[in-house]
Amino acid sequence: DVEWDNDVSNNILHQVSLVIRASDRSNLLVETMNVLSTLKLTVLELNAISHKENLNASISVSIMVKDGQHLKGIINTLKNIKGVFDVTRVENM
Repeated sequence: DVEWDNDVSNNILHQVSLVIRASDRSNLLVETMNVLSTLKLTVLELNAISHKENLNASISVSIMVKDGQHLKGIINTLKNIKGVFDVTRVENM
């Protein structure tokens, strides 16, 4: 489990890795990056893979977040991207 720093006055950011799974389509990566940019997130790493056998895609992204509530909002926003069917937090990319 993760422990978050509850002292919001120090503005510490935490690195979090996510895997976004979606139906593969044109502009999926562009739209994902636009969402991350709109949320003003620092993206440390990003990797996208197209799975031709099932027409899905996986986007692994490492971002900086403020706390658990911030992360929940990010995940919910990413789930609203057309074709996204799962957003999962992972320990290491």
